[in-house]
Amino acid sequence: AVLFMISPMPDFSGSENTASVSKSKQRTTGLLLCLACIFLGSCAENTMSNWLSGFMETSLGISKEIGDILGVAGFAVLLGIMRIGYARFGKNIGRVLLIGMIGAAACYLVAGLSRHTAPAFIACILTGLFTSMLWPGTLILMEENIPNAGVAAFALMAAGGDLGASLAPQLLGAVTDAVVASNFAIASGNPEQIGMKAGMLATSIFPILGIFAVSIGTVILPDLSGLAQNKKWDEFNKMLSQAMKIIALITIPITFYSLIYGENLIILVYKNNQFTDESVRLTLQAFQFHIAGLFFIALNRIISPAFYAQSDAKSPTIAGIIGFAFNIVFAFVLVIPMKGAGIALALSLASFINTIALLVFMKKGKNIDVSSVVKSTLLYSIKMII
Repeated sequence: AVLFMISPMPDFSGSENTASVSKSKQRTTGLLLCLACIFLGSCAENTMSNWLSGFMETSLGISKEIGDILGVAGFAVLLGIMRIGYARFGKNIGRVLLIGMIGAAACYLVAGLSRHTAPAFIACILTGLFTSMLWPGTLILMEENIPNAGVAAFALMAAGGDLGASLAPQLLGAVTDAVVASNFAIASGNPEQIGMKAGMLATSIFPILGIFAVSIGTVILPDLSGLAQNKKWDEFNKMLSQAMKIIALITIPITFYSLIYGENLIILVYKNNQFTDESVRLTLQAFQFHIAGLFFIALNRIISPAFYAQSDAKSPTIAGIIGFAFNIVFAFVLVIPMKGAGIALALSLASFINTIALLVFMKKGKNIDVSSVVKSTLLYSIKMII
């Protein structure tokens, strides 16, 4: 795995006669994004398929016979049905991949955090549905966005998928073993159950990261800078608005889920004899105030490239300085009455101000319809919350 990661990226150009340097860089970026998608998708699919039987028996208390018949078989049936259904009726693979990553992340979190058997059992089975298209769908995404990718590109995708299939299940096992041997798990009286749930929770990071990889790959892959250079501002506005909506789609559910189940997550990960109930309370306060700014933190990562695409590095730099200054002021004011929670709240408020500053600078230009983009994103976010 280490040698694979440090190996130089080969030239995947199907012909040696055309591509400019700009197109070559865009092609390489696209391949790397597809490699990340297939790696993370493979992690999500194979971790659950490899550990599903053991997880149901150890953590959910379900007999192996029932776990294998209803659990493993249900996972496989849903995986097969989804792949057959997409082959017959499917389209818009980017949206399918995004929904799959979001669904897989939610299933892993429910399986790892739920204290009830039924929700965790259903989440494990539904993982088969959501992960079904992550591996083959990435190949379709690459074929649609990178014409004439060549045999070497498909070989690279296969290597990335195989790497994920071998790495992620081992990580779950390593986390499980470490937690089982911890004092907290032993004191709980059921270390195997705690260990398996902790391992499932740890590996949820793969579909969560996959959400961002798919989002970037399906929205930013066409490249804002190319649209700006060609003066296609209508398409530029549309792409920017779509990117902001996808950020809302990702971060708003995560924010609400974290606000609701944050205490369970902190107890599962940190609680032990030294980490008392008071420690949980203080950590939860900081966590909640910090997660409240997730949407604006992520939004800034989308808006800033819109300036860079127009060869404007000055505006986002000034906006960042403004946000940094407000972060210091807010932290100084809030740290005494709120302690650690005040520092977390200061960062969220500063991120919000940074977003406002970016939009103000963007409105000064004549190319981007800021009002339309912001209105569209707000309406989309309100619909999601409602």
